[in-house]
Amino acid sequence: KQLTLLPPGSLLRPSVSASRAGARACARCGAMVHVTVQFACERQRWERRFELEGGSTIQQLKRSMLGGPAGTATPDDFDAFELRLLGRRVPDTERIQQDYTLDFVFLGPTDGAARTREDKRCEAEWAASRARSVPSPAAAPQRRDAPLVPTSAAATDVAAPAVSATPSTPAAPTAAASAAGAVVASPVAPAAARELTIEVTIDRSLGLTMSVAVPAGATILEVKNRLVSADPTGALRADAFGLAPFAVAGSGGAAPLPDATRVDAGHTRLETFEVSVPVAVAASPKQEAEESFPTAQPAPRPKDAAAQKPPSGPCWEVVGGTAQGGILVREGRSTTSTQLTERLATGAIVEELGRDGERLHYRRIWGAGPEIGWVSVSISGKDLLVPRQLSAEELFTLDRALSLQEDLMEGFSKPDFQRALRRLIQEHPDKIGTPFVRKRGELFLTVQSVVLPRYGFEGAPPGILRMMTAFGRHQGSGEVAWNNEQLNKLLQM
Repeated sequence: KQLTLLPPGSLLRPSVSASRAGARACARCGAMVHVTVQFACERQRWERRFELEGGSTIQQLKRSMLGGPAGTATPDDFDAFELRLLGRRVPDTERIQQDYTLDFVFLGPTDGAARTREDKRCEAEWAASRARSVPSPAAAPQRRDAPLVPTSAAATDVAAPAVSATPSTPAAPTAAASAAGAVVASPVAPAAARELTIEVTIDRSLGLTMSVAVPAGATILEVKNRLVSADPTGALRADAFGLAPFAVAGSGGAAPLPDATRVDAGHTRLETFEVSVPVAVAASPKQEAEESFPTAQPAPRPKDAAAQKPPSGPCWEVVGGTAQGGILVREGRSTTSTQLTERLATGAIVEELGRDGERLHYRRIWGAGPEIGWVSVSISGKDLLVPRQLSAEELFTLDRALSLQEDLMEGFSKPDFQRALRRLIQEHPDKIGTPFVRKRGELFLTVQSVVLPRYGFEGAPPGILRMMTAFGRHQGSGEVAWNNEQLNKLLQM
């Protein structure tokens, strides 16, 4: 049996271009396809491309990823990781009909085996469901395997397709059922006069339809619930789509059917439509006063945090004294003043407090050696210290780290930001999927793009990565950890 893989989520319809691309991919089953697998570990990301024959399964892709002679990989090896499309697990039995991109996620043998058992259970339920609905030979058309929809089009294009299907279009799963990995179902012949077989068209250009049998007099809501129950992942919700009579191409759209409508012989052909998200209405002053949003309480500053001030003057790096473990330091400007017992270590960074010719009055920023003293910049033409331009990461003291967190708390606490975040979560209550992650990142950036430049980081995604790297040196701070929890509370993460 053939599974159809579409991006998970709601009944978003792919564009005409995506539909035609999918049809071409289906027509060339057996041709070579390319799958890009993305990996992430800590703060590093990389990807690898695999070439397989069209129609290969995810299990065969995993075998290519594991490498080695055939038969050397154990079931535990296959179960220990999963591949995801837009945040949703792709079962090992899915077939690959065209190029797309997947994410690698390590599960471990125990969790992976549990996921595999769940996949097999869902497959068994589908097999039993199909056994109860065998079409008559005369009524069952030739089945056409539905193609994989490219992730780029599926993730971004939500326009209704302009291409219509003819009545002879083969039956295929709903877009939502396909997103969950549903089996392609053929039209079901009525088992008895008291039952109605309803053919639901999801996407005309792809020929995506599904037939369900319901008692005569059942409501539209019951039809929707039958479609929902056919989703083995449980991701589909009845309130995410509506049903309307199938409209002949060029006749205009039919009026939506209320959920309480009783189906009869005139409702044997229906089509889905996407339920629009209500447009948020600006809150009145009274409503704003009654709104309640999360609040954050910054951690108290440690006593020594203020002492770790970033340098305000030029900075120098010690490059001399390698063989001696550092360079000499004296109490005063004169080379005859008292010599300190400790040397300023090679590699130390110092701030210039004053300079007199080749003599430098410094304050140590980091590295070993005296906190304050006088050193020679060079001796006999050989550099002992060289100018050093510090990066934002190097200037990121604990005091600055805590200040940045407090500035982010202030921005994320503002009512306008909290309202926008609340609307976004209402649109995506599961908080998963590429559209949600992208929109959430864009919303976060409205605050980050203002705060980060104050601390030398770019107000864009590359600057966010640099900031996260700079925080690494302060992960042992209890104050930083407390503030992180407060930020997560504001962001509902």
